[in-house]
Amino acid sequence: MSPTPRPHFLVLTFPLQGHIAPALRLARRLLAAAPDALVTFSTAAAAHRRMFAEGEGGDGDGRLELLPFSDGTENGFVKRGDAAELGAYMASFHASGRRSVGEMVDALAARGRPVSSVVYTLLLPWAADVARDRGVPYFYNNLYGNILAATTK
Repeated sequence: MSPTPRPHFLVLTFPLQGHIAPALRLARRLLAAAPDALVTFSTAAAAHRRMFAEGEGGDGDGRLELLPFSDGTENGFVKRGDAAELGAYMASFHASGRRSVGEMVDALAARGRPVSSVVYTLLLPWAADVARDRGVPYFYNNLYGNILAATTK
């Protein structure tokens, strides 16, 4: 009988500080709540480079891994005030992110770290498609909706 694989959460977030910080806190809470779990935390490559030092791979014990995904750009979205540019970036983010995260999930499985659950934040609806295509359960972390609901009552 083969051993049961460790739970492995893939936490995906939009590449802005206001999205990254709470998602990273969630990743660390998952690790605290499930001492045998693994977490891979991922955001777009440009934000990843700004947030984490080169070569920083996680928490040191191998349970938290920091991996970027491609949004189809070298520098992420650069705000210039043009709504059409934002639309083009979001289209690239959607197509490239979906492809890149799919490749990441496949590569993690090939390395012996299969993802057992995908958790994603606002503006990444394609993450559910990636998970569904691979038979992996997924969860939309609606933290922002809960915060807004609590502050508007």
